Amino acid sequence: MDNVTVFDMNMVLDLLPNAIFIKDENLRFVFVNNAYEKMFGARREDVLGKSVLEVTYLPEEERKMYQADDLATLENQAFKHYIFSYRFADGKMHTCLHWSGGFTDANNARGFLGVIVDITEQSRTIGTLRSQLNSMLNRVRLADERSLKDSLTQLRTRKYLDLVLNKYAKVEKRPFCCVMLDVDRFKDINDTFGHLAGDSVLRAVGAAIRQCARSNDIICRYGGDEFVVLLPDCGIRNAVPTAERIRCTVAAKVFRPDGKPVSVSLGCSEHSGNGDGLLTLHEADKALYAAKQAGRNRVCAGLVW
Repeated sequence: MDNVTVFDMNMVLDLLPNAIFIKDENLRFVFVNNAYEKMFGARREDVLGKSVLEVTYLPEEERKMYQADDLATLENQAFKHYIFSYRFADGKMHTCLHWSGGFTDANNARGFLGVIVDITEQSRTIGTLRSQLNSMLNRVRLADERSLKDSLTQLRTRKYLDLVLNKYAKVEKRPFCCVMLDVDRFKDINDTFGHLAGDSVLRAVGAAIRQCARSNDIICRYGGDEFVVLLPDCGIRNAVPTAERIRCTVAAKVFRPDGKPVSVSLGCSEHSGNGDGLLTLHEADKALYAAKQAGRNRVCAGLVW
C-alpha cells in the first residue's frame, strides 16, 4: 500500500497570507490563523473559545452586527461575500473582501468558516483608474459638446444638424421644414473690412435668427456664412413667413462697419414625414440658390418631400 502523507491542516492554514477563522455551531472561535492574529493584533489564546461579542479588538456596534449576520448565515448554510472596512492592528482602516458561510462536516457538526482578504491597495488602484476614466470621459463629453456648438455664434453645428435630421426623418418620422440662408456678398465684407468684421456680422445674423425662431426650432451654423433652421411640426406655409421675418430682422438690425444694412437670401423646403432628411436639406439649398439667382435678399420655396 502506498504511503500517504497527512499534513497538519492548521499549519497549512497558518501559511496562508489571508486571515482565516473557523467557528463552531455556537459561533465561538475554534481556529484563527497567523494572518488573522497579525491583522487585528489579537493573540490566538485570547480569541479561541469566545464569540465575536466577547472580543475587544472590534468596536462593540460592529460585534453585534457580525454576530447577527453570522447566525443568519450559519442557519441557511449559505456562503456570501461583501466588501467591508476594518481597523487593523496598525490603527488604519483597510478595505477588505469578507467571504464567509456555514457548513456541515461529515459528522453532521455545523460550523462557520470566514476568510478576510485585504484589498486596500487594489481598491486604491481601482479608485485611481476610475478617477482617470471619469476624467477622460468628461474630456470626451466636453469635446463632444464643443463639437455640437459653434464657438463663434453659439449656435448648433452641422454635426448636430445631421443628428437631428436623422432623428426627425428616420426615427420619429415627423414632418418639419428646413430654412437655409446665407449672407449676401459676405466675401465682400471680409475683403473690405477684414475677418473680425465678418465674424461680428455672423454673430449678429445668428442673434437675429434666434429672435425669429420658436423655442423648439433648431438653429445651426451650417458652415461659413450659411445657416440652417429646422422647424419641427411645421408646414411650408408657415416656414415661408418665418423665413421672411428672418430676412426683415437681419435687414433692420445687422449692419456692415460702413453702416450699410446686411441682407440674406433664404430657401425653404418641407419634409412630410417620409423619406431622407438630407433630401429636404438639399431642396432648401436649391431654393436658396434660386433666391440668389433671382437677385438676393429674398425667400424662395422648394419642393415638399
